[in-house]
This record gives sequence, C-alpha cells and structure tokens, in this order.
Amino acid sequence: LKRQVGKATQSLNRFKDDLNRQIKDLLDIEQRIGKQNNLHGRAEQEMIDANQEQSRAAKIHNHLAEQTEEYEVPEVLDYVKKKALLYNLERDCE
Repeated sequence: LKRQVGKATQSLNRFKDDLNRQIKDLLDIEQRIGKQNNLHGRAEQEMIDANQEQSRAAKIHNHLAEQTEEYEVPEVLDYVKKKALLYNLERDCE
C-alpha cells in the first residue's frame, strides 16, 4: 500500500509539473496571439489610411489633370502686344 501511495504521489507530481508547464505554454501562446492580433489591427489601420491617402491623391491628380486640359495658352502675339503696351505706359508715367 505504501508503494502504491508512493507511485501515485510520484505520478501526481509528474502530472502537476506537466500541467504547470502546459499552463505556462498556454499563457505564452495567448500572449503571442495577442501581439499578433495587435499587429494585425495596426496593419489593417495602416491599409485603411493608405487607401484614403491614395484616394485623396487620385482626386487631386484628377483635378490637376482637368485644369491642365482646360488651360489655354494665350497667343504669343497677344503677349508681345501687352508687353509693349505695358512698356509704353511705364515710359509715359516717367
């Protein structure tokens, strides 16, 4: 009976040690999962931010492209005439 109690106690102690080790492993795994979830959340937020920034940039690009298409350069002769008129006005004011 003493031997059986000794063997049962040894088995119980082994099982307790195994249980404690497995609990420690479980806590480590849960901690790693928490860190990975945190990283995942940050990565998703960065993707959302990047998509919003890309949308804003595309909107600005489209607006600028529209302005570029609609822009009309004045004729060179008109520019020369206006410059001559400005020169004459400046000369007359002196």
